Amino acid sequence: TWMTKILNSLLHEFNDEGKLIPEVVDKRSEIPNRLGQTYPEGTYPTRQEHEQDSLGIFTRVPNGKGKEAHAIIFGNFVLEDLVGQPHPRIFATHLFGREFLPRKLFDDEGTEGTGKLIVVARNLKDAMCSLHNFRGLPQDGWIGNEHGPGTFARYVMLNGKCPNAFGSAFEWLKQSNDAVLSIGNKRALVVYYESLILDFSGQLQRINDFLELGTLTDAKARAIEEACALKSMQSAEGGARYKWTTRKGGIGKWTN
Repeated sequence: TWMTKILNSLLHEFNDEGKLIPEVVDKRSEIPNRLGQTYPEGTYPTRQEHEQDSLGIFTRVPNGKGKEAHAIIFGNFVLEDLVGQPHPRIFATHLFGREFLPRKLFDDEGTEGTGKLIVVARNLKDAMCSLHNFRGLPQDGWIGNEHGPGTFARYVMLNGKCPNAFGSAFEWLKQSNDAVLSIGNKRALVVYYESLILDFSGQLQRINDFLELGTLTDAKARAIEEACALKSMQSAEGGARYKWTTRKGGIGKWTN
């Protein structure tokens, strides 16, 4: 979510004077990923399938509020909307590995790949702590009880046995590393969450250079840093979506 906000700010929303571009801001609500992220794996392919709830996704939420909850978290968008984004397009996902990433990212049978990949990595111990606390504490606690094996045991399960959303963090890291190496450093970049926390301006410059956006002015950089602060994201337009999907993550919380 944070990286999506950073990329939108760099690519679409702020000019060199650090001012929001009015015509872009006016259309935020009409474009996926502009007010919170929209996962391809969290949307229906077409508007018709979305309205019909053809897979019964919305009916799985109690009290008949499935469609409303989905709109709050991901926006009321479908895959067609993601594909139709203004260029340069942004696709954010928790899925990983060559099987689930856009095929055109990779070289294939003499055809050079296109597009760029940014992977955001974090200390896996801190990531486990965030998962444990995100959206409320699990009933089985850290080490397990009658309700289940516990956060730690689930987190370290391998070989496709991890029941956590999007699977094993260790498999994610391995396959993301493989994808970065396959694509190469001209079109793939790894950004560390800790580095963003400790040196946001330096990492913003690094992302800007990777995207070949030209000179990043001080005014634009300052405006983006302010807009991408957690409090700013949660209090500005679209704040309701950010409150559902973001929380203040620290560094070294696993030691507590």
